[in-house]
Amino acid sequence: VEAIVESARQRLFPTGSERLAWVESAIAQREAARAAKNWTQADALRDALLGGGVELRDGREGTTWRPQLSASP
Repeated sequence: VEAIVESARQRLFPTGSERLAWVESAIAQREAARAAKNWTQADALRDALLGGGVELRDGREGTTWRPQLSASP
């Protein structure tokens, strides 16, 4: 499964692309909002990323992301 996710990530968000730059920027902004405990902004950024086809996963080592592989019901 991880190989499929990584393949999709490289295909949909190629290195150096504007789309990848947008994802990285939005995640950095979200991390700053979370650090400032600005939950409204953090949630809005998460929703914008999800709308752009990006799933976020928050864990002990920070936020990771992957392309959204399934459509929402």
